[in-house]
Amino acid sequence: YGEIVPQIGYGPLSLKYFITYTPDYAGYNSNTMGGTEGKRSRGTTYLDLNFTQPINESWTFGAHYGYEKIKNFSEANFQDMKVELIKDLGDGWTTGLAYTKAWDKDGYYRNYSNGEPDAPISNPIDSTFTVSVKKVF
Repeated sequence: YGEIVPQIGYGPLSLKYFITYTPDYAGYNSNTMGGTEGKRSRGTTYLDLNFTQPINESWTFGAHYGYEKIKNFSEANFQDMKVELIKDLGDGWTTGLAYTKAWDKDGYYRNYSNGEPDAPISNPIDSTFTVSVKKVF
């Protein structure tokens, strides 16, 4: 799918607004989602707000909030957030700890599958802690 992404930033804040211009966002349409025949998801939007602030020379705090509004399929709308601490280890190495969480209004993603019969289900919006190690070359 294709998106237009206007963005603006000032100091520690950045804002992006993703707008789907192709007929379907990630395959969301009447054939895959059910409902009234002929519905597409062009015009789906995602608001991406980020805050990144150095605490001192080696630590950085980050926060994110996002809101996905899926055109014609509001049951799949969701919000997400992340807070993280990143430690600069020097020589291009960093490590971090992040907490992420997403939520939806109607529980659409709580028992999510890939659509195949008898496929396993997951909860992609569940809370998650992530530890990372990164090297920039």
